[in-house]
Amino acid sequence: GLVQVADFQCVHRQSGIWGGGIIAIPLPAWVQMEEPVLYTAADFPLPEHLMSHYLNSLYVLLVEPSRSQRRIVLQQFEDLGINQYDTVDTGEEALVKIDTEQPDLVISALFLDDMTGRDLVLEMRDNPVSRDTPFMLISSETSFRELDPVKQAGASAVLPKPFRVEDLKRAINMIKDWENPEAVELDRDLRILLVDDSK
Repeated sequence: GLVQVADFQCVHRQSGIWGGGIIAIPLPAWVQMEEPVLYTAADFPLPEHLMSHYLNSLYVLLVEPSRSQRRIVLQQFEDLGINQYDTVDTGEEALVKIDTEQPDLVISALFLDDMTGRDLVLEMRDNPVSRDTPFMLISSETSFRELDPVKQAGASAVLPKPFRVEDLKRAINMIKDWENPEAVELDRDLRILLVDDSK
């Protein structure tokens, strides 16, 4: 069958969630593509029982200075079945937790007491321990000028506030390592679509 490999950065059509990553998608042999098509992980969600298992095994660090916002997000974690999490108020506390606990996912607000989400993700990307740890920004900010530097610094996704539990689940699905590229058997007939937004 055909295999499409896509390196993508995109905005999900329905939710407005920004995400990026590399995916390899085996396609049935009968599929004939006249033009390349770009897919995201959100277009191919895991089966529900596997997604539930994934969420249940996920260890998440939430960096949120607002007590009320923290309570809302933690309730959504529980609704999704995420029961392994820690919360911190500041970027410095987050960096210590990331070093010692090595979470599977860091979810952070944009504005913290001691730094911004951009500063936090830059620190993470400079640290070998957290260089590849997915980072999701949650923010009510809509300004490209505020959000783009966080994306360029290495954020895996940006989830706009307010969001529903389904939006959080979709965003996690977009950034998780849901397909091991080494497990994909590539045929000789290979079509590749490479999207590179680097300057």
